[in-house]
Amino acid sequence: MIKTSEMLELLNRHEFFMTDYLVAILNSIKGKKLPMEGKFLSFMKDSISFQPFGATTPNLRKYFQPGHIRNRVVSNLFDRHQAFFNLIGTLETKDEREVVNHQLISKMGGGKSCINGFSILILSRLGHIDAKKELFSRFKTFSRALRWGITAILGKTGESRWVSLFLLGLDDPEPETVRLAAFGLGWSGAVASSRKLVKLLFRRNVEVVLSAIKVLAQLRDSRSVPSLKRIAKESRFKKIRATAVSALGEFVEADTVPVLVRYLKDPEPRARANAVMALKRKLLSQKNLNPKVIREIKVLLNDKNNRVKADTIQALWDLGFVECILEIEPMLKDPNPRVRGSAAYLCGKLKLHQFKNRLIDLTDDPSWPVRRMAAISFLRLGEANKTTLESLMRNGTQKQQVSAAFALGLTGFTEAIDALVSRSSSDDEIAQLTGELWLQIPKTQESMKM
Repeated sequence: MIKTSEMLELLNRHEFFMTDYLVAILNSIKGKKLPMEGKFLSFMKDSISFQPFGATTPNLRKYFQPGHIRNRVVSNLFDRHQAFFNLIGTLETKDEREVVNHQLISKMGGGKSCINGFSILILSRLGHIDAKKELFSRFKTFSRALRWGITAILGKTGESRWVSLFLLGLDDPEPETVRLAAFGLGWSGAVASSRKLVKLLFRRNVEVVLSAIKVLAQLRDSRSVPSLKRIAKESRFKKIRATAVSALGEFVEADTVPVLVRYLKDPEPRARANAVMALKRKLLSQKNLNPKVIREIKVLLNDKNNRVKADTIQALWDLGFVECILEIEPMLKDPNPRVRGSAAYLCGKLKLHQFKNRLIDLTDDPSWPVRRMAAISFLRLGEANKTTLESLMRNGTQKQQVSAAFALGLTGFTEAIDALVSRSSSDDEIAQLTGELWLQIPKTQESMKM
């Protein structure tokens, strides 16, 4: 299994590749006064100020979850690659394009290093036929980190011309590459790949199976429904079963309603909650509010699990049963912090302005997850509420200051981010939530220079 350190190292190698390439270009055009020189110099200056995700300070990185790091590195890698690709795409003259291609071809070489691989990748995306052939023929010889990185970048493009490479990636020995290849097929809209994706449902790696389920739901090929029903019924992993139940709600043409109704009584809370939301999508798509199904859903308003109850309220609200919000007031006062947090989430999600003052009170709740959700939900009620949160950040209780700063930080509000960062080195709880903030906001890294 690819390690976090390998992902971060690949990100650094990609930065080195771009710098090495740009220096080579600038040296080759010295004295020629080509317009591209200014563009390349400007890109290099921006690269100097760029702080890659791997440069995060240790006191924050220790709080990151592996899955969050993985997703952030993929995002970071693609954004940098795409910026570089767009830079090359701005070149207008034949002379400039010849210089660019010549340098890339020279770095393409015959090896399997990162410089070779990234050069082949850029040329392939630029439409270089020989480079594309090299990409396919050399893909399996690259390191697992490079295979993973190339798959991540091409998957994010959403371009259907890479479907053959994604199909190749499904057989990769590295589970993370398989996972990204599956998502690449989903983003490309490759419905014909469903039959091969179905085979992933019975792999041993849980993350691969979960990814396959999500992609099959995205592609909505009704031929995959029997296999999704089977995995939902037979898997011993609760998360797999629950995700498969959710997926069944995406197939409009397939009659999965009776199956989903049965999962409303599943012993696993996540499966019950997902069944509720899946049935909501089915009923809305069919424009048929089946009274029997509605009655079955309403039973879960009395569910003891906070997530199941919250999803039931949301589903009924979306289906037009607005009286369900009467359930929220007692939830906001419940002694269980998870219930209060779910209620706060619903206030923001459903834009329930009548609970505005209750949300402000909850920003001072004893539980951090409740405070966090209350502040975020308060902000979701409208841009006008930002001023109130700014006031809480500066003048509220210590708990309110932190929760308000976190919510405002999610919007990229520099003062809020700086307030958290300045306190993160001496407060473990604040360091943890600052790390969480770092992962959620792409632009945060520019404000978190420590």
